[in-house]
Amino acid sequence: MSKSHMMNEPPALDIINDTDEEVQASVLIRMAEEIFAQERPGLSCFATLYLCNDEQMQSFNKQYRGNPEVTDVLAFRATHGELEPDKGNAKTFLGDIVVDINQAYRQKGTNSFQEEIQILVIHGLLHLLGYDHIKTQDKITMEQKENYYKRKMVGK
Repeated sequence: MSKSHMMNEPPALDIINDTDEEVQASVLIRMAEEIFAQERPGLSCFATLYLCNDEQMQSFNKQYRGNPEVTDVLAFRATHGELEPDKGNAKTFLGDIVVDINQAYRQKGTNSFQEEIQILVIHGLLHLLGYDHIKTQDKITMEQKENYYKRKMVGK
């Protein structure tokens, strides 16, 4: 059992599932804990994962990105500066990840649905930690991180 669960702290990933699909919540929480520990040692942090359908994702994407299309994952960072270790006991809120389960099904290819959700959560977590794919070098760095965690955690 992880240290945070022994101390009755909230999990590293608060999952809100607004769909009828089951996800492996404990696996996603462990993934978040491991990525946070590896990427930001000494920083006690958490994020929210919201699982939604096409209609909800389309609304989010239009409202926040001005794009009326469906997308697979959106990430909303709570802070845009450097993440610093907490001085007190409270965990640092990194932000929200939104995953469209319908899009995950459509694009999963040879992945299982659960694997595709894990891959999308990895992508979202990396965005919350400050990685992006706008500039070429940043894209290369983020893809390397994604590939590392996909191999390590999803076996892909």
